[in-house]
Amino acid sequence: MSDQIYRVYVERKKGFDLQAEGVLSDLKNYLGITSLKTLRILNRYDILGIDEAITERALKEVFCEPQTDDVYREDFPMSSLEKSFGIEYLPGQYDQRADSTQQCLQLINPLLKPKVKTAVIYVVNNDILPSELEKITSYLVNPVDSRLAVLGKPDKLDEQIQDDINIEYLQGFSNFSKLQMKELYNKLSLAMSFEDFLFCQEYFQKEKRDPSMTEIKVIDTYWSDHCRHTT
Repeated sequence: MSDQIYRVYVERKKGFDLQAEGVLSDLKNYLGITSLKTLRILNRYDILGIDEAITERALKEVFCEPQTDDVYREDFPMSSLEKSFGIEYLPGQYDQRADSTQQCLQLINPLLKPKVKTAVIYVVNNDILPSELEKITSYLVNPVDSRLAVLGKPDKLDEQIQDDINIEYLQGFSNFSKLQMKELYNKLSLAMSFEDFLFCQEYFQKEKRDPSMTEIKVIDTYWSDHCRHTT
């Protein structure tokens, strides 16, 4: 297969663009964005590992419903009165849309091993105030899992995820006295009981290592009253 990256945009046709209408209403009424007059939403797909024939077939069978969607190759129409920004998942975050697209492409040809990266492109009127555009992006971007997307097409879809070399470990945790454990327990403001915290210490003593702060926080989250019934 070609090493070319194919780019596809999909936009709901007028009358079917309910999501765009809903977001526009929220931004104008909830955030009070007075200079926002129009808003369009397009789903962007960057695909590697397919060829031109598969792309053309997928335009009709995978990416859109011809009755309700407009689909564009490489670029989409935008007037001089409009400007755009995009939002994409952070590296390492699960992208359900990309995963589903990959599976659909493999239904066309099971031998394919495509890579797909998606983003949501927002198109707004060009005369929106910069301060209000900043409020919009802050509202739409969840920094926990998303970021503003680069609008240009990438040279590759693989992203290197840097390991965090500043992992915080609870040094001495396995050998803490009960009093030290109590002081640490109070400092961390954990949802688990102190007895559960001591049980964690017993586990890491058997592992013959100290836990990271992340490990303790994950255990605490899944042992909280909110999550315990599902785990």
